[in-house]
Amino acid sequence: MELGFGSGALKVTPGHDPVDFAIGADHGLPTLTVIGPDGRLTEEAGELAGLSQQEADDRVVAWLKDHDQLEKRESYRHSVGTCERCHTRIEPLISLQWWCSMEEPARPALAALRERRVRYHPESQHQFAIRSFEEIPDWNISRQLWWGHQQPLWYCPDGHVTCAWPPPDACAECGGAELVRDPDVLDTWFSSALWPFATLGWPERTPELERYYPGNVNVTARDIIRLWENRMIWSGLELRGDLPFTDVIITSTILAADGRRMSKSLGTGLDPLDVIAKHGADATRYGLLKMSSSQDVRFAEGMIEE
Repeated sequence: MELGFGSGALKVTPGHDPVDFAIGADHGLPTLTVIGPDGRLTEEAGELAGLSQQEADDRVVAWLKDHDQLEKRESYRHSVGTCERCHTRIEPLISLQWWCSMEEPARPALAALRERRVRYHPESQHQFAIRSFEEIPDWNISRQLWWGHQQPLWYCPDGHVTCAWPPPDACAECGGAELVRDPDVLDTWFSSALWPFATLGWPERTPELERYYPGNVNVTARDIIRLWENRMIWSGLELRGDLPFTDVIITSTILAADGRRMSKSLGTGLDPLDVIAKHGADATRYGLLKMSSSQDVRFAEGMIEE
């Protein structure tokens, strides 16, 4: 909320906002879901049921006008979640998901970082990795996507859940043979966290796994320290009993000349083949190395021309 903006009243929608959900829980408010998975309003919305978000917005404004209750209508700038691909407005929904409690698996990984058995370079990123483990939240690992590793979970008619692989013949709790597999897949970063050993034949004991795990050095960018690097560390300790690597090199991030990230959707990216065609491969490499004196580097073609 901002002083001097709006009516001064705070609306709370526990069913469609994480912050509001926490406020509602603290005050015992009901959690109503008025938007369904199809993006249309549910029966909880009364006469607006079946409408799209925009249709419902227009209907509410029209109702206020008809009843002489509309004080004013004006445009203002604020943050609205939108899909990066189709630019459709995103509405948060409450749903039943699977979570991984992170307190226990994070503990040995945090110790490895503090004891410098695994080291991030530069030092600033090592400290960031430590803070990431110290503040790590529980992890929502289930996703409703078309592609991914399907969760090894089966449900019986009595509501029991069996977690097993290979697929079980019967419910582990009641012995029932009628099982339905959970359709959700794992978060892609859960699968990625297994990369250091899954690519070598794990969970089988293969010659490749014995020879190449653990590794030594991993080179990456800082924006996936939380998403990938730290998760490879704790999953390696959890599932293999050893760190997947000892050193992580965090490279500089090359930004556009105006300081924005290089992005195809923003139109700020450069095709390196075009730069190489103009200046040559060795000059491009040398120029990039000269620019990489910090973690955020604005691309300057003049550094290559020099």
